[in-house]
Amino acid sequence: MDFKQRYFNIWSEAWQLHKKFAGMAGNDEEWGELVQTSEEIMKEYEKEPQANFMKSLLLAVLAEIERNCQSRGKGGASDGIHGKLEPVCTGDTEAAG
Repeated sequence: MDFKQRYFNIWSEAWQLHKKFAGMAGNDEEWGELVQTSEEIMKEYEKEPQANFMKSLLLAVLAEIERNCQSRGKGGASDGIHGKLEPVCTGDTEAAG
């Protein structure tokens, strides 16, 4: 696969993930599904040279979805479930301060 197709596929998977979960309610079940889907995508790329790039895109998607949930007053996963992929703020600003 050439460069263009390889990176198009990576961006496309990240976009599909973002599109699927962008309007989620923000409950723990949805966060669990988001994390599980992200982990499945990462497994596809774990032995590829672009694995770190895909991980960065997935983390950016998770962070953006979390920001959107927080701005709508829905917070992140209360049990840190989305921290399996990488630590992401769970909306507990007092613990961070």
